[in-house]
Amino acid sequence: MMTKGGRKVVKKTKLAVIGVGARGKGLMTNLARMEDVEIIAVCDRFMDRAEAARDTALELTGLSPRLHKDWHDVLDEPGLEGVIVATPWYLHIPVTIAAMKKGIRPGSEVGGAFDVQDCWKLIDTYEETGTPAMLLENRCWNRDAMLVTALAKAGLFGEIVACSMGYMHDLRKQVGGDKDPHHGRVREYLERNCNNYATHPLGPCAKLLGINRGNRITSLVAISSKAAGMADYVSRQPGHPLAGSSWKQGDITNVILTLAHGETIHLTLDTTLPRRYAHGFFVHGTRGMFNGEKREVFIDGMHDEEQPSELDNLDSFRDQYEDPIWRTFNPDDNAAHGGTDYLTLRAFVESIQKQTEPPIDVYDMATWKAVTPLSEQSIAHGGHPVDFPDFTRGMWLRR
Repeated sequence: MMTKGGRKVVKKTKLAVIGVGARGKGLMTNLARMEDVEIIAVCDRFMDRAEAARDTALELTGLSPRLHKDWHDVLDEPGLEGVIVATPWYLHIPVTIAAMKKGIRPGSEVGGAFDVQDCWKLIDTYEETGTPAMLLENRCWNRDAMLVTALAKAGLFGEIVACSMGYMHDLRKQVGGDKDPHHGRVREYLERNCNNYATHPLGPCAKLLGINRGNRITSLVAISSKAAGMADYVSRQPGHPLAGSSWKQGDITNVILTLAHGETIHLTLDTTLPRRYAHGFFVHGTRGMFNGEKREVFIDGMHDEEQPSELDNLDSFRDQYEDPIWRTFNPDDNAAHGGTDYLTLRAFVESIQKQTEPPIDVYDMATWKAVTPLSEQSIAHGGHPVDFPDFTRGMWLRR
């Protein structure tokens, strides 16, 4: 921040957004409200989307970003410092790599990789260029998840033995393209059977258990139920264009990760059956546990197993263990994902401004995204165990 003629002048970080469908436009809107950010370009292969994003940016900032249809052109924008990659999933890694090669810091939206070799390409590109990349996994800034991680780090649960978390969300309208016929998830569910959204539940568990920072994933097993939910759903929608389609994505997919120190992480994908939204976050240690469905902390010696559950007692630990971010951050009532989108984007922007490594770096991105192709491989072989690559090349012991 500088002063000029007695008035405050804020140095703006120049960003672009590639992919401005519903998700990308939401991220762009968050960024446009930051006084130290200037959105200089937006890109989408559907120009009506790009124009709508431009109009929103103009309304919020008074500045009109340039429009692009080809994402390659965005990376040639003069002065561009960072780019948000909110494309369909198959473009996440190619765009991220291209940005890194140009010396532009990418912030990639979540979603699984298509091939483990693509994850290695992320690592190779970073180590060749030195350009950091960040995975924009907003659940790592979830207020409850950060508090539970603080409890674990303080030793309240003792030695952690197991964590579990899921992406459990009825997405039948999205997957069926009801809301948006161009939605990127449609082809994923038609053509693949895997945990396609593993970064969402894995992120908080990875932070809690120190994955890539003193711990790592060594193996994976995955199984999947039959795929019946989407076929049933579209068959009941008159004239649905996907009626009669053959769906590959199983309705319930379970992945078990084994870690170097013996812990396990259980990840669930449950998105094509009717249900209420849930995280299913559980942490179990030698001296206590957290039950995310009840928001209940149970500590050995503090709580009695024969007494009724102390439902929703997590908040009683906030005064002592609340993460500093949440002590000062008060999101608007209508903030997307409870304000976690804003916090994620702030972390990305500030890593650019301070020229530091982002909190979810390229090694995390490769590791978390690799769960998708590895789970696909395990499911295809009847739940056979799969070795998990060490994308840090041994650095997890020292990071």
